[in-house]
Amino acid sequence: MGVRRVFTALVEVVGANKARFAVIAALVVGAATYGSKAFKAYEFAANWISGHVTVTNGVAHPQTALVLLVCTAAGLAIVLLVASAILLADSVQQRLTILPRARALQNAFDVLMQNSQLIVNQTYPATPSPLCVVDKVSLSAFVAANGDVTLEREDHVRTEDQPLHYWTQHIEGEESAPAVDFVEQLGLTLEDATAAIPKPSVVYLVLNNKGRSKDLAVFHLPKIEPSEQARIVKTKFTWPAMSTMVKTRQEEWGYTLRSKKPVPTFELTVRYDKSFGEVKCEVVSAKLAEPQKADDAAGNGWRYTVKNSDGQAVHALRFSRV
Repeated sequence: MGVRRVFTALVEVVGANKARFAVIAALVVGAATYGSKAFKAYEFAANWISGHVTVTNGVAHPQTALVLLVCTAAGLAIVLLVASAILLADSVQQRLTILPRARALQNAFDVLMQNSQLIVNQTYPATPSPLCVVDKVSLSAFVAANGDVTLEREDHVRTEDQPLHYWTQHIEGEESAPAVDFVEQLGLTLEDATAAIPKPSVVYLVLNNKGRSKDLAVFHLPKIEPSEQARIVKTKFTWPAMSTMVKTRQEEWGYTLRSKKPVPTFELTVRYDKSFGEVKCEVVSAKLAEPQKADDAAGNGWRYTVKNSDGQAVHALRFSRV
């Protein structure tokens, strides 16, 4: 079993370092292809060595320069071989130890996420309709020159019929965006900005943790009572290389509301770094308002504001570089 594990790890190391082996293969092929040039180099080295060796009575007496050169070359070769052996052994050791631990950690996280889902499901009876009333949703995104997207979100949430323990947030990246293993890698922060509520008063549980799709249960501590004013929750995160505007020169931004009643204010603002130049915007969902220019010192962009939107409405914009 031990030999099999080592052999499997060795195969994985080779697979993980295909690029390095390709370079070595290219060097070998290059040496074979340009053999004539290598032979000329050999002739030059031989002539140089001959000039640094004196033969007396049939005995070769190499000069000091030649001795130093040979010793240095031999020493470098030994160092290179030892370093390669250490690197290979270290890579195999990592495959044998670190990766199993990483898999165990991922499995533990998956179990924790499943338990979170069970806890959430027990809080309320299963229902397809939203449990909260949303008075305002404001989304503001900034796309950096390298495609990184920083999104700031503000939700004004309340309840009417029963205490509200939690509601859900969905985060989704483009198909072309790099996958993100954990929500924490996005630098996600949640803040209850309601002045009268002691801090911290909002936390989240991860319900879905796919590479490009995350679902959070946003829990209020304490829970929101029907007699309360709306709680103000601010969310912020940065998704690396999320925007497709860098490659395709066009992309869409959309959001689906989840409110028991109509939403008095929905606002979506998207700005692009100045390096993108001018950007145009068009509404690709039901057009309920005209987008307005929202340029600032950092970038060019647009703001789309809808008043008294349907609580289940989908709002979507398409942005294109001019």
